[in-house]
Amino acid sequence: MEIVNSARLSFGKQNPERLSPANLQYHCKSAVDKPGIACYYSFMKQKYIKRHIESVVKSYSAQFPVVVLTGPRQSGKTTMLKHMYSGKCSYASFDDLTTRKMAEDDPVFFVKNLKKPAIIDEIQYVPEILPQVKIEADEAPDKKGVFFLTGSQQFSLMKGVSESLAGRAGTISMLQFSSVEAAKLYRDNPVDEFMFFCRRGAYPRPALDKSVVPPDWYESYVNLYVEKYVRSLYNIGSVSDFRTFVKILASRAGQILNLSGIAAPLGVSVNTIKSWISVLEAGGIIILLRPWHANTGKRLLKSPKVYFTDTGLLCHLNGLDSGERVRKSPMFGQIFENHCVMEVMKDRINRGTRPSMYYYRDGNGLEVDLLLETREGPVLAEFKASAGIKPDMASGLRKLKGILVKNPPAEMYLVSFNGQKMRFTEGVTAAPLKLMLRALPPK
Repeated sequence: MEIVNSARLSFGKQNPERLSPANLQYHCKSAVDKPGIACYYSFMKQKYIKRHIESVVKSYSAQFPVVVLTGPRQSGKTTMLKHMYSGKCSYASFDDLTTRKMAEDDPVFFVKNLKKPAIIDEIQYVPEILPQVKIEADEAPDKKGVFFLTGSQQFSLMKGVSESLAGRAGTISMLQFSSVEAAKLYRDNPVDEFMFFCRRGAYPRPALDKSVVPPDWYESYVNLYVEKYVRSLYNIGSVSDFRTFVKILASRAGQILNLSGIAAPLGVSVNTIKSWISVLEAGGIIILLRPWHANTGKRLLKSPKVYFTDTGLLCHLNGLDSGERVRKSPMFGQIFENHCVMEVMKDRINRGTRPSMYYYRDGNGLEVDLLLETREGPVLAEFKASAGIKPDMASGLRKLKGILVKNPPAEMYLVSFNGQKMRFTEGVTAAPLKLMLRALPPK
């Protein structure tokens, strides 16, 4: 399918295209939908869901001349900015090859002739414009919210930002829909919430559009991600091996990363696996949860755990395309843990907080799924994909509380699949994920 973007960038004496539904018309030359934000903008504007991170964007735009918004492709960055600044900003996308070529050929001319304020999409493709963005920011230091830059490849973009825009740019990470943002899309109970994110995921398109068949959308997303974006930005070597690697990694979500165990069946080096993990992390496909370290006198493990930022994509990669298959899968517990960890991550990011999230495991086998550092003290959580809650499920939380005597936990939670509520002794609360998120300290 060919996507034609009619919102071209204007230069010179012509006025740049202003952002409005009238001049942001996109035409798809196929009935088969490709997961591009272009071809569903008209659909999304009818069903726009307010993103909690909007308040963070507004705050940064009042403080910095440049706001940089990074996150997974198709997570709603552009749609949100267009919604927030409709009629106020010009718009250019480096997904459009003509626009990209203009910026590459003459970055100074491109930036100078861009109507301000401006939204510039997929900045990682043309980092050459960043020095000129810096110059314009320096020429009018009192002007705030002049440039809104988005990027789907976090690490390559952040390098350019740190080199060119230090002190001039506020950088914000954005993920897919949170369970709170998408609450109207499923019935208000913990089981339906979890199953919705397993079946349809948290990317706006499959979550909102019921005509979309999630397995088809996710397969197209993976193909587009690997073929168009990964190959254009990184030297990944064998595409076939990389695809197999992604599926192997998905089968180990919620587990401690064993690089050798992944490299061996693929016949590649550990360094290659490290490189590929960095690619997925840079693109917002996965996060790595590091082990918590402090002077506890215990021998702690050093390897991180891996989680996929979207539970729907995780299920797709594992061939779990229905709620029944998820429930019967030996990965049920891993997937539930993945969902819970990512919801806590989204909660922190949407509050404008840089998450200080870890897991705990020592050489004696004591393990706790999540240790979240807050101003009020650490919050501990265990995630159990079980129908019922038993007191012994909280034993790890109690033991870790005994270790953290110098910095005792502010709260301890046992979150179960069915959302059972109960108050145990020694400060452990069994609660649905939603209640835990509501009770978390703001910072």
